[in-house]
Amino acid sequence: MCETRRMAGYSGTPLAQKLGIKPGHTVLIINAPAEYREWLGELPDVTFAAKVPKHGADVVHVFVTLLAELDKQMPRARAAMTKDGRHLGVVVQEGRENPD
Repeated sequence: MCETRRMAGYSGTPLAQKLGIKPGHTVLIINAPAEYREWLGELPDVTFAAKVPKHGADVVHVFVTLLAELDKQMPRARAAMTKDGRHLGVVVQEGRENPD
Protein backbone atom coordinates (compact mmCIF):
# COMPACT_ATOMS: atom_id res chain seq x y z
CA MET A 1 0.00 0.00 0.00
CA CYS A 2 1.33 3.43 -0.95
CA GLU A 3 0.85 6.15 1.61
CA THR A 4 0.90 9.84 0.63
CA ARG A 5 2.41 12.14 3.22
CA ARG A 6 1.25 15.72 3.55
CA MET A 7 2.80 18.59 5.40
CA ALA A 8 0.73 19.94 8.27
CA GLY A 9 -1.66 22.59 7.02
CA TYR A 10 -1.11 21.70 3.37
CA SER A 11 -4.35 21.92 1.40
CA GLY A 12 -3.38 19.70 -1.50
CA THR A 13 -3.61 22.59 -3.99
CA PRO A 14 -0.42 22.63 -6.07
CA LEU A 15 1.93 25.44 -5.06
CA ALA A 16 2.23 26.72 -8.64
CA GLN A 17 -1.54 27.18 -8.73
CA LYS A 18 -1.51 29.03 -5.40
CA LEU A 19 1.15 31.35 -6.80
CA GLY A 20 -0.86 32.12 -9.94
CA ILE A 21 1.44 30.27 -12.34
CA LYS A 22 -0.46 28.98 -15.36
CA PRO A 23 0.48 27.13 -18.56
CA GLY A 24 2.08 29.50 -21.07
CA HIS A 25 3.33 31.90 -18.39
CA THR A 26 6.82 33.32 -18.17
CA VAL A 27 8.05 33.54 -14.57
CA LEU A 28 10.93 35.81 -13.58
CA ILE A 29 12.69 34.56 -10.47
CA ILE A 30 14.97 36.88 -8.52
CA ASN A 31 17.27 35.45 -5.81
CA ALA A 32 15.28 32.21 -5.59
CA PRO A 33 16.66 29.45 -3.36
CA ALA A 34 18.02 26.36 -5.10
CA GLU A 35 14.91 24.36 -4.11
CA TYR A 36 12.42 26.77 -5.70
CA ARG A 37 11.82 24.77 -8.90
CA GLU A 38 11.47 21.54 -6.90
CA TRP A 39 8.77 23.15 -4.75
CA LEU A 40 6.70 23.90 -7.86
CA GLY A 41 6.86 20.44 -9.41
CA GLU A 42 6.68 19.69 -13.13
CA LEU A 43 5.51 22.67 -15.20
CA PRO A 44 6.32 21.80 -18.83
CA ASP A 45 4.42 24.74 -20.38
CA VAL A 46 6.00 27.40 -18.12
CA THR A 47 9.16 29.35 -18.93
CA PHE A 48 11.41 30.40 -16.05
CA ALA A 49 13.87 33.26 -16.44
CA ALA A 50 16.61 34.69 -14.23
CA LYS A 51 16.91 37.85 -16.37
CA VAL A 52 14.09 40.14 -17.43
CA PRO A 53 12.60 38.61 -20.61
CA LYS A 54 12.25 40.93 -23.63
CA HIS A 55 8.50 40.30 -23.72
CA GLY A 56 8.14 40.69 -19.93
CA ALA A 57 6.98 38.24 -17.30
CA ASP A 58 3.48 37.17 -16.33
CA VAL A 59 4.63 36.33 -12.80
CA VAL A 60 7.58 37.73 -10.83
CA HIS A 61 8.85 36.11 -7.63
CA VAL A 62 11.41 38.00 -5.57
CA PHE A 63 13.25 36.39 -2.65
CA VAL A 64 15.18 38.65 -0.26
CA THR A 65 16.67 38.45 3.21
CA LEU A 66 16.63 42.17 3.97
CA LEU A 67 14.10 44.88 3.21
CA ALA A 68 16.96 46.96 1.77
CA GLU A 69 17.43 44.21 -0.82
CA LEU A 70 13.74 44.41 -1.66
CA ASP A 71 14.12 48.16 -2.30
CA LYS A 72 16.98 47.33 -4.66
CA GLN A 73 15.07 44.61 -6.55
CA MET A 74 11.61 46.23 -6.85
CA PRO A 75 12.41 48.45 -9.87
CA ARG A 76 13.66 45.37 -11.74
CA ALA A 77 10.59 43.38 -10.71
CA ARG A 78 8.16 46.13 -11.73
CA ALA A 79 9.90 46.67 -15.07
CA ALA A 80 9.61 42.96 -15.83
CA MET A 81 5.83 42.76 -15.41
CA THR A 82 3.77 42.52 -18.57
CA LYS A 83 0.76 44.79 -18.90
CA ASP A 84 -1.43 41.80 -18.10
CA GLY A 85 0.95 40.49 -15.42
CA ARG A 86 -0.93 40.38 -12.16
CA HIS A 87 1.28 38.35 -9.88
CA LEU A 88 4.21 39.74 -7.95
CA GLY A 89 5.32 37.56 -5.07
CA VAL A 90 7.82 38.69 -2.47
CA VAL A 91 9.35 36.36 0.12
CA VAL A 92 11.52 37.73 2.92
CA GLN A 93 13.62 34.87 4.26
CA GLU A 94 15.57 35.74 7.36
CA GLY A 95 18.75 33.75 7.83
CA ARG A 96 19.27 32.83 4.16
CA GLU A 97 22.12 34.46 2.28
CA ASN A 98 21.29 36.06 -1.08
CA PRO A 99 22.97 34.34 -4.03
CA ASP A 100 23.70 37.73 -5.71
